[in-house]
Amino acid sequence: MRVDGNLLKDTLLNMSAVEGKNVGLNGSTSMDSSKNVEASKIRPSHGFPRTNVEKSYKDTIGSLEDIQKVGENELLAMAHKNLDYIANTLTTTDSAAAREDGFLPETQSTEAYVTVIDKIKINMAIGNDDFDNYGQALDDKEIAKVTGSRSLAQKISNQMKSLDVPDSEENIGQAMKAVAEGQKLEPLTEGTKKYLIENDVTPTIENLYKAQHGSLKTAQITLDDKVWEQVRGQAEDFITEAGLEVDDKTLEDAKWLIANEIPVEANSLYAKDFYDNLSLPVEQDDLVDAALIAMNRGKKPLEGLILGDNLDAKYITSKRQLAEARAIMTSLASRRMNQSGLKADIKELTRNLESLEAEETAYYERLLKAEGIIDKEDSISVADSKEPVEGKSVSNKLQEKVEQLRGTINLAREIKEMPEYLVRRGIQDMTLPQTAQEGRAIKARLESIGEHYETLMTRPRADMGDSINKAFRNIPDILADLKLEDTASNEKAVRILAYNNMNITSDSILEMKNIQLEVTETLELLKPATVLEMIRQDKNPLSMSLNELRNEATKINEEKDFENSERYSEFLWKAQNSKTISQEERNQYIEIYRALRSIEKSDGAAIGALVGQNASFTVENLITAVKSRKKQGMDIKVDDKHDIPVASEQLREKLALDNKNILNNQNSEGSSEEKNAALLAGKLLRDISPDKLNKVNADNPVLAQTLEELADQVEAQETSQSEKELNLQYENIRSNRYEAAFTSEEDVIRLLTDNNIPLNLDNLLAARNLQTRRDSRYEKLFRASDAQSMGEIKNQILEKLGESIKSPKEMAEAMEELGDLAENVMKGMINAPEANYLNLQTARLLRSEIRLTMDLAKKEHYDIPVLVGDQVCGMSLKIVRGKRDKGKIDVVFDIGRENGGKVAAELIVKELSVSGMIAAENRDTLDRLEEHEDDLLKGLSGLGLDGKNLELRYVEATDLNVEKFLQSKSDSDNEDTEEYQVQTRQLYGMAKSFLAYVSETIGR
Repeated sequence: MRVDGNLLKDTLLNMSAVEGKNVGLNGSTSMDSSKNVEASKIRPSHGFPRTNVEKSYKDTIGSLEDIQKVGENELLAMAHKNLDYIANTLTTTDSAAAREDGFLPETQSTEAYVTVIDKIKINMAIGNDDFDNYGQALDDKEIAKVTGSRSLAQKISNQMKSLDVPDSEENIGQAMKAVAEGQKLEPLTEGTKKYLIENDVTPTIENLYKAQHGSLKTAQITLDDKVWEQVRGQAEDFITEAGLEVDDKTLEDAKWLIANEIPVEANSLYAKDFYDNLSLPVEQDDLVDAALIAMNRGKKPLEGLILGDNLDAKYITSKRQLAEARAIMTSLASRRMNQSGLKADIKELTRNLESLEAEETAYYERLLKAEGIIDKEDSISVADSKEPVEGKSVSNKLQEKVEQLRGTINLAREIKEMPEYLVRRGIQDMTLPQTAQEGRAIKARLESIGEHYETLMTRPRADMGDSINKAFRNIPDILADLKLEDTASNEKAVRILAYNNMNITSDSILEMKNIQLEVTETLELLKPATVLEMIRQDKNPLSMSLNELRNEATKINEEKDFENSERYSEFLWKAQNSKTISQEERNQYIEIYRALRSIEKSDGAAIGALVGQNASFTVENLITAVKSRKKQGMDIKVDDKHDIPVASEQLREKLALDNKNILNNQNSEGSSEEKNAALLAGKLLRDISPDKLNKVNADNPVLAQTLEELADQVEAQETSQSEKELNLQYENIRSNRYEAAFTSEEDVIRLLTDNNIPLNLDNLLAARNLQTRRDSRYEKLFRASDAQSMGEIKNQILEKLGESIKSPKEMAEAMEELGDLAENVMKGMINAPEANYLNLQTARLLRSEIRLTMDLAKKEHYDIPVLVGDQVCGMSLKIVRGKRDKGKIDVVFDIGRENGGKVAAELIVKELSVSGMIAAENRDTLDRLEEHEDDLLKGLSGLGLDGKNLELRYVEATDLNVEKFLQSKSDSDNEDTEEYQVQTRQLYGMAKSFLAYVSETIGR
């Protein structure tokens, strides 16, 4: 029996029985030494462990339904595992680092998010300095209350922070339990070693403790000399094949393994050597490391690896365990070296333990698999992973996708560090590989002549400032002659023009600034999560021009972050919670942010009037221009108050016309200035915070500055301590939002997994709300706007939805119109002048709920508003098609507890009869439905169904679990048959009749 099944053994399998004395797996203790021992009897052939092939597949699985159920259970188990990992190990540091790479739990699948967090924790554990540590450890007095030891409390506090482990009291208590259990470990007996090796037990605190206190194994120390002579040559071959030297130690180990009926191969040989050298008991420091690093890896502290002084541990092959082992070994090595007065190079140790390139390949591989972009069964060998990024044609789909992902991310990162002179006309039409190649040439040329330069995107280096200024000391005079401000952006543009031997004019400077902003924006937008999404859409980022990449990345990022609401939410929250900003300043900064959003979204068209008047692009003038444009009805999203358009054909035509006008504006004489304003607005939106605006404002009023001046000053600002504290608080708020979703009930998870809907934070929260408060989203939707036409629109949509319960096509059209309305109402909520942090979160959640509703509707699972009396209620209607039966409908109403509670029904069509059950929370509601059953009979009579064969049961259920009514699955998908069409008419007709019956009965 295995104690731990996590270890992945690629080549270690069960051994066949060895015939004869001493070593028989059949339980015999004697052996005929005259018989030959074949190599296959010493070690198994490679492959999966043997199964009983005579046992029929039918007996093993039972039926196709059982196979499906097994698959569903595996999906659920994996979903719970990923959610538990996030819930138990996610820290604010992890959340912030993942967000920096574009990975938002709101939109990323949990499996992919786990992979990203996994990588972050590895880097944190091995001492990577790329991450800012968020969070504050518990006070050591508080920890001491839990642990009973002040010195150990301080040690755990320090280690938890350095290893990125949430420092909750529960975590500290579990870590203490693991340390206490680990201190009871004793030197291993030969019998314990046998148990550990033959059962492939991972050397964790818990497993070693169990093995010592629960194993009654005894080990065979010697092997008959005659038998050994027969097999020695084969054993030597196996030792060599395992990559070990044939010496006295390895031969003795092989002899011991054969005597104890254990396969002789790499894993068992390494394990034998490891356990022979494992020194027990374990020092407290090592136990703390093992426990906390296990927690960092998403495990229980009792699952911490015990490695002793063995810095090899090659027999550990699981990738996660290898990462854990590496972290423990580097930590241990560092401490040992520090104790001896030497300095440990942890990163160098990491390189020696595992190839960083192979590790990077494995990471991208897991991401692609987690997002379903490539099959989970595919894999890349380490040798294959070393293909060059550029210009290499690959046949393997997985390798090709990995190279696209890794190549794009690495090239974007490399180009950011290249000389600013790389920017020139035409660069937007170049691909990333072409840009990088040209940048390398420029860099090599500059370095060969010892010329200093600024990089494309990094902060200017103070040590190079004087050298660069001397080389371009006449730039201020050039700008003065051209009547241009002496700004950092203008100076950079002049340097680029001069380096590329281009004419220096006002127009060329503006052109170069725009090109530079476009290139840097492209590189900023190419976050790993965005690149991953491009590859999902079967687009190769390495073959796209910078312009194409910018457009594609913008579209993807806006889709992932609805109306950039996450970025806006953060700004609003910080403005509302900063203690260093007055109310007047707070209002002013929020107004500035909203103006920048308008300018960016309109591609600068909002400031056309300023261009025509030759007015300066000060922040104050820009705000005035944006307000004026909205008042004149020039904004494409207009209603009486909240900028909410109605969902109609006229709206779509208007949007198309306005988009065409915007495009024409971009081609007008003022397009360069407008483009510059839009690019600067986008840059500011990525860089600004209330704190930075406040610091800039202290020196020079923000409203009086031009966009360019403001962008330069904001970029130069360092993050203050007060802003770091706000960052921490905001990440904590985000983490608290995750907690509710990551502890979701099984019904919520099943709703998503059963319908192949991505398991992410937005969908989890939306699914839970959909199941618990069916009516709330429509109440919010119809109340969100006080546009004069909203009441009429609501009535039209409710009427259309009711009339459309005829076929999937008509329902799809009605749902699309509802979705259009919802999308634009929510945009209005976000863009409303009085919007705040809570408004934005409400809008985002509402959008997720509506989108989930749209996804479910594609599978004939409708969640729609219906009118019951004078109240809008939420109704779930699921069409379930059958092969043996005609099918059935599952219906759930939520009319509010005060109006009659929940009602659920299951109606089954078979031949010409209808049978089913109606359940209600409220007895009065149930009585009324039963009393008016004839109304349902009348509705069914026109469907070719015999009303006389209606058999209904009425059930009162005070605690009605309505989700059970919605878990049935269809097993018919042939839409072209006449049978399907008849089935459709009957099922949708029955649903419409039932809807009218419930609405009229309860609404009386």
